[in-house]
Amino acid sequence: MRAKDDRWAIDMVIYEIELREVVDLLHDARRRGVKIRIVYHSKPKDHQTHVNEEFLKRLPKSVKRARITSSIFHQKFIVLSRLGADSTRRPVSMLTGTTNFTPNGVYRQANVIHIIEDGSLAGEYLNLFNLLFEGSDARRTKQYINKENPIVESRQQVIFSPRSGFGDIEEVSSIIKAAKHDLVFCTAFKLHDKIKEALLPGPPNNLIRYGLQKYRGSITGTHRHGHFVTKAFLKTGLEGFLKESTAGQRGNILIHLKTIVCDFKSKHPIIISGSNNFSKASSSKNDENMVILRNETDACDTYICEMMRLYDHYRFRFNQTSRTGRGPKKRLALAADDRWTDRYFKPGSHKSLERERFCK
Repeated sequence: MRAKDDRWAIDMVIYEIELREVVDLLHDARRRGVKIRIVYHSKPKDHQTHVNEEFLKRLPKSVKRARITSSIFHQKFIVLSRLGADSTRRPVSMLTGTTNFTPNGVYRQANVIHIIEDGSLAGEYLNLFNLLFEGSDARRTKQYINKENPIVESRQQVIFSPRSGFGDIEEVSSIIKAAKHDLVFCTAFKLHDKIKEALLPGPPNNLIRYGLQKYRGSITGTHRHGHFVTKAFLKTGLEGFLKESTAGQRGNILIHLKTIVCDFKSKHPIIISGSNNFSKASSSKNDENMVILRNETDACDTYICEMMRLYDHYRFRFNQTSRTGRGPKKRLALAADDRWTDRYFKPGSHKSLERERFCK
């Protein structure tokens, strides 16, 4: 709604667009005079291509482009720009994240949308958008990214793909391995081996480590220096309350986040977020983006609250249903006294360290 009139422009790229509300907002913006452009996933004999075209059919051909690909045009970002006197776009902010504009993405999956009020960063996204809107194919796009989007550490760093050499994977892996205090992650699908190796716990140390990895039918959790596996979907209901349903959903209920946070309790946290699944295909074949934010402590707190909410949710499922957890015969219950707190005050213990860090 910030784009009120013909002094504004909105440029969107999207893998899946199936929300009527989003399409209606685009039409409303055009009626206000806002300059709209959109690039969407298009693949021969692909169902999603047909769905995208059906939802966008009311938009004139002049404002939309099909990104024809043999892989996945997995991007989801929007750039908001002010128009200069010569109609030149001057980016002021951008939206990125993991959320496709679908009922699944908004209402059923764990996702994130991140809005960044930074014209310089938004400008990098706009430059890529312009290339895509001009009709750049995968080969030309990769050449552009290899040349114009080098991986150089900065306070706010954007990394696009497809690219050559897996430099994005190397960058993320090195950030994870450099974590000094804590590591929290929520990831999905098949990870690149280097990312998996960096995320998985090694010998016990003082690094606080919590994470969730979504596979097709289950969730694998990293719990300090161990693992647990729990179901992604409980047919019989949870705790005797609401029974879960996949009615109206295409595909499995899943964690769709691709977020990693390092050293969230320090003054210099690092957030990694975007569409990139941290896989071989995401780096070398698919159209993707990720943003790496440093020292953004407020944003980091928001990410950690949501990621730990998800972690606690699936850890609870494990404890309620697993024989190796605290299953039905050992149902979780509040202790009648404070003896359960003793282990959190044992000097030098990992739980004592967590208590101190989480409470600061």
